[in-house]
Amino acid sequence: MKRLMGCLLFAMMTTGGWAEDKKLEQYSEQLLKKAESGDPKAQLQLAGCYKEGRGIEKNKTQAIGWLEKAANQNYSDAQWALGQCYLDGEIVQKDEKEAFQWYKKAAEGGCVEAQYNIGSCYYNGTGTIKNNEEAFKWVKKATEQPMTECFSKMAPNAYFILGRLYERGEGCEINKKEALRWITKAADKGVAEAQYYLADYIFYGIGLEKNEKEAIGWYAKAAEQGNANAQYKLGYCYYHGEGVSENHAEAFKWSKKAAEQGLAMAQYSLGCSYLDGNEVNRDYEEGIKWLNKAAKQKNKNAQDKLTAIKAEEDAKKILKDIESHESYSTRLTEKDFEPEFKKYSKELVQKAESGDLDAQYNLGRCYFFGCGVPKNNDEAFKWYMKSAIQGNSFAQGSLGVCFMDGIGTQKDEAQAYEWIKKSAEQNNTVAEYAMGLLHYNGTGVTRNEEVGKKWLRKAADNGYQMALIALKQIEQRPLKPFSNELLKKAESGDPIAQFNIADCYFYGKGVQPDKSEAIRWLAKAAELNDALSQYNLGIAYLKGLGVGKDEHKGIQLIQKAADQGNELAQKLMSTLSQLKR
Repeated sequence: MKRLMGCLLFAMMTTGGWAEDKKLEQYSEQLLKKAESGDPKAQLQLAGCYKEGRGIEKNKTQAIGWLEKAANQNYSDAQWALGQCYLDGEIVQKDEKEAFQWYKKAAEGGCVEAQYNIGSCYYNGTGTIKNNEEAFKWVKKATEQPMTECFSKMAPNAYFILGRLYERGEGCEINKKEALRWITKAADKGVAEAQYYLADYIFYGIGLEKNEKEAIGWYAKAAEQGNANAQYKLGYCYYHGEGVSENHAEAFKWSKKAAEQGLAMAQYSLGCSYLDGNEVNRDYEEGIKWLNKAAKQKNKNAQDKLTAIKAEEDAKKILKDIESHESYSTRLTEKDFEPEFKKYSKELVQKAESGDLDAQYNLGRCYFFGCGVPKNNDEAFKWYMKSAIQGNSFAQGSLGVCFMDGIGTQKDEAQAYEWIKKSAEQNNTVAEYAMGLLHYNGTGVTRNEEVGKKWLRKAADNGYQMALIALKQIEQRPLKPFSNELLKKAESGDPIAQFNIADCYFYGKGVQPDKSEAIRWLAKAAELNDALSQYNLGIAYLKGLGVGKDEHKGIQLIQKAADQGNELAQKLMSTLSQLKR
């Protein structure tokens, strides 16, 4: 009867199920007299009546008062029940340390349920300092006692704790065989965490024959009970088709369940899924949200991913600035030589459709940058063309960008050159700078360094700073055509010669053009800390010129060049800093 009473009180304190159990007494004067006479069993029953409202109005104060009277008489069932009350905080303020003390008294008095609870407290560090030796001692002791009706509900968790302690050799000697035995017992009894660990044993063939299909069954059992690790693993298996047919929809479903429970690696995986759009519609904001959740839990993969994404975003911002200097984008100059930019509106559309060349240019910009209207390169090109034909120099430059980069039209460097030339001939300083680079590099026109320098000087004289910087670079490092003598100097480790050889290969100056070979020599010079080589190699990585596009690496190289005083690099990094603000 003693063990049954403990079990029933456990039900009372945790599920409120006493009222329907015929073994539990209703409040009566006789029960009250027995309790008042000091009978601890009656006091325990009376506490239950007040807690559950059995035959009398519920009263938490009376419930805890009678429970304390019984516990203070060293009645182990009451001590254990009092520990439960302090742990769950339902009828008394939650206090894990107080719960631990009452569990300990009950355990020392022989209460098997309390022996398990005290072992669990030591195992988890609940109300006391974590102590695996004590955890092993008490949990093992509980499992060696005759099984009671109440402890049968706790036993599976006790089996799991023993299994984990044996597995890791904590509080006992490592014993993989015993670990597997206890974890299997717990899994068979429905302990989700045990089912997850057993699945791992089977999946990886640890102490058991490897069987991915059987492992999936155990992962599924644990996952369906809400075990986050099992949910994540099940999602992984569905994604990769390991032990189960590949199914990305199922993979996403289970990963999301695990992520919603706070599992960092699942949050990282879910974030990637939203960003990549592999198993779900691409959703950038949702992806970043989940990566941030994982990163806050110090998940390194998520932290690295967010760093890479930020670097990529920064790179894209830099690329826009680079295009304004090298690909001649509509973001023209720091002095803002452009006409005032007007945002998308019905009035702007009407003016553009009526033939207003400035409105046509502005409307093209709206479509190009997605300002007030969805980004649409075809529409941008169309309106730039209308405005450019009417003579708008800014539209002509922007149209040149479109032809240069294949935006809204087929890539055509010759056409790009012609439209940028028209803009430059109208004294657009950025177009003048662009003409200098086009002639100097031989893009869309026969290469002519002198003509290139002439246009650059014109842009510089008109106050365009980037043209002045470009001229300085050319004057400080005059480049020679390919020769065996130059090649020998490069091979001997001269970084300036290596840069020169790279330039020869890139533009075909005295040698067959070969961008891969150009990048190889540029990398050699960059490794020797040649700032101009670092800058140009950075640009190559940013744009994917002769090398795989890697915007993060590109930024790193440009920063190195800037740190060494390269003005072009400093200008770009300064632009990035302003964009961040």
